[in-house]
Amino acid sequence: MFRLNHVLARQKMFEGFRGHPYRDTVGVWTIGYGCTVWNGTKVSESTSLVTELMAHNHMKKDMFTAIADCQFLYPGFEDLSDVEQEVLIHMSFQLGRTKLRKFVKMNAAVERGDVQTWADEMTDSLWWMQTPRPAAALRTALLEDEWPPKWAVA
Repeated sequence: MFRLNHVLARQKMFEGFRGHPYRDTVGVWTIGYGCTVWNGTKVSESTSLVTELMAHNHMKKDMFTAIADCQFLYPGFEDLSDVEQEVLIHMSFQLGRTKLRKFVKMNAAVERGDVQTWADEMTDSLWWMQTPRPAAALRTALLEDEWPPKWAVA
């Protein structure tokens, strides 16, 4: 079973923290650790500043949603390796359940346990182009079934 504190630490590395609203790589208003919705409202230029603690707590809540979404979408989720589970959790956190569900070929590969096709299908997406650094880290971790040293957490 994945370790939540590792998932949170890696997500912080992927996203970085910003206490003020900013436009992400595709122009979407974002705050904290990659949040586009803050307390039920879309982030905008006028969203109030947040602290790292506020952003951490918000991310943790969103991460629990991502985990629940993975358990819903993948009936065999608990049988996957720690790394495989975490890869799906990060994707769910970044994409949400609705968009992750649209990865039809990838999801079929997850169900079959076909890691190579799973990894290949990750690259065949708009998500891959929009978030190349974390997406590449997730793919590498998936294929090696361990986190590259750059993304390792203690």
